[in-house]
Amino acid sequence: MFFVVPLDTFASESTFYGPSPYLSFDDSPLKSLAFDYFYLEDFETGFGNLRGVTINEGWAISNPSALTDSVDADDDNIDGVGNAGHSLFSGGGQPNLIISFNAAALGGHLPTHVGIVVTDIGQTSSGPPGIGVVTLTGEATNAMPLGFLVETNFGNGSLLGNSPGATSEDRFLGVSSTMGIAHIRLYLTNSTDWEVDHLQFGYASESVLRPTLQIEFIPPETVLLRWPTNAAGYLLQQTDELPGLSWTSVLETPTLVDTNNQVAQALTAGRRYFRLMRP
Repeated sequence: MFFVVPLDTFASESTFYGPSPYLSFDDSPLKSLAFDYFYLEDFETGFGNLRGVTINEGWAISNPSALTDSVDADDDNIDGVGNAGHSLFSGGGQPNLIISFNAAALGGHLPTHVGIVVTDIGQTSSGPPGIGVVTLTGEATNAMPLGFLVETNFGNGSLLGNSPGATSEDRFLGVSSTMGIAHIRLYLTNSTDWEVDHLQFGYASESVLRPTLQIEFIPPETVLLRWPTNAAGYLLQQTDELPGLSWTSVLETPTLVDTNNQVAQALTAGRRYFRLMRP
């Protein structure tokens, strides 16, 4: 017999994304997810999509120039250079980027997912120019920490957005939490001359965050297990008894059928329970 077990409660869970290469929004880990609301700010037309968002003082939009390092695709051409687009610039004096979210201005819900792209380090106070250490932290309400992510040795050593391969250094960093994200903070220890781009954030309600695992009997002795492909990062696990003290991953590689992952299992004697779990 086969059973589907509901997802474990993960209200306090947070997940960090990246650092991952990023040339356009197609590279965002958030693109494949479903949201109740979602905003992408590429700074190409100012701060148009920053509803409910506050950025600490010192940051300004950098216009196209030899020094600007925008996301590659922002000039409608992925060509390895970023100087024809816009970015968010530290102003040459700010080692911290603190982005705060206002739930009331966002329909009553803090974002559950936030991401941003670091595009350039610039001049440094120690070590080689254009290379630094970037740290991302996040907080839920009441200053509850969500953890941190560190990207060491970030950068390509160039200060120019139009140098060969300038955008190959660009990296996405992000965090998600079902508690909601009140603040994120990016900071460098050796630079106040750096750029970011493509701030993106969204709210996914519990029904969106918790994918449904379905089971279907196919006579005479096969069952199909399926779950949505937009449930990124989830693993199919099984156990022979409940409470399941020893869950193991199902070894079969899921196949893609329409918008679902699907795994076929042969009927066996005894009981078997399945669940989706995100590590």
